[in-house]
Amino acid sequence: MKCRHIVVFVLSVLSAASASETLFTSGPQEFAGRKYYWLAEWKLEVTLPDDTASDDRFEVLFGSKGAAERTLYLEYDGKSGSVSHVGQGDGFAWIELPLGQLSSGKGVVLYGKGREAVAFLAGVRIRGKSTAAPTVKPVRTATTPQDDRHSARWADLDGFELTDEATKLWNPSPERPDWRRAERSARYAGIALSKVQRWLHEECLAVRDERSGLFRPTGRQWNYRDTAADCYPFYVWAAFYTDKEILDTIMLETLEAEQRLCNHLDRLPVRYDMDTQRRIVTDFDTMIFGASEYAKDGLVPIVEITGKKYPWFDRMRGLVDDIFKHARIDTPHGEIASTNIEVNGELLQLLPRLYSMTGERKYLDWAHRLADYYLLPGRFVPSRLSDHGCEIIGGLGLLLDLT
Repeated sequence: MKCRHIVVFVLSVLSAASASETLFTSGPQEFAGRKYYWLAEWKLEVTLPDDTASDDRFEVLFGSKGAAERTLYLEYDGKSGSVSHVGQGDGFAWIELPLGQLSSGKGVVLYGKGREAVAFLAGVRIRGKSTAAPTVKPVRTATTPQDDRHSARWADLDGFELTDEATKLWNPSPERPDWRRAERSARYAGIALSKVQRWLHEECLAVRDERSGLFRPTGRQWNYRDTAADCYPFYVWAAFYTDKEILDTIMLETLEAEQRLCNHLDRLPVRYDMDTQRRIVTDFDTMIFGASEYAKDGLVPIVEITGKKYPWFDRMRGLVDDIFKHARIDTPHGEIASTNIEVNGELLQLLPRLYSMTGERKYLDWAHRLADYYLLPGRFVPSRLSDHGCEIIGGLGLLLDLT
């Protein structure tokens, strides 16, 4: 089968032979009620089952959106080819691929080229004598568009020309060890880190409230939109890089204290007055805003350097779990906790991270729920790209890269 192009319009005759199929129930995208892989971004490595007979037929569950023609490319038994299918509406149809005689244990590779009119598949199967299902290994091959329509070239802008001086600055490392350069860099790093350590001990620890174990850099209240979200993570970073004893004692004690003193609705916290030693109960929306701020602005930076082995990861995960546990706003796509675009943008930046770190499908589903809330009605444009209104852009971008 030497690189030929076959246009398949429809497979309408179903034989009485048995079919052993593998449906992509964990595919990253969904259409017409089925999960699928888009071959512009995925390559599928299929292994034929051990009981495959030579006259069995190999079929794919080929997706269609309208009457457009879509193409997949294939490799089998040292040969390659392509198959195109013209859809008859929205949905999926089983299409036989012209592989010739099949052999048990051999591999079939399915893939796409470019990003235009590329096939998307929801399953594979063997029709004939085989009773076992093929095994499929999806391999991610692309994540972002490669054509110039979707990219920016900084060197084409005035003032951003790549000069010899700029090239030296961007050069990641010399071809040979440059010990003089390393010594110079070490001196700079030493000066910077010594100043960080001095700031940690003289400025940060000086505003720690000994009675509660919290910090009070802006007054008597520990709050979640500023103190926890914007101050505490810098304290932890400083300790991580300059004083591990402080990290493993005072910084962890603060994490324990803020949960013990401030958690109000399950693990969702409210502000705490360190002078009166009382919680300041707020309305639900304010509580959700503080929790999302703390999780994204405060805990994400910490977790990105400490990883899952420290309890900051569990705190971040618990906040997100309880935000969705107590979601009370009905939408056509499921319940959400807020209609505030900043809150939902922050959650969209958290959920892909949690899905990647845990593999738990619920985080991806919740992210899709928020994205659907904004995008499915159509013509969504953020009202302002400010410090607060732009959170949704980063969140949607992370989700796009993940899926």
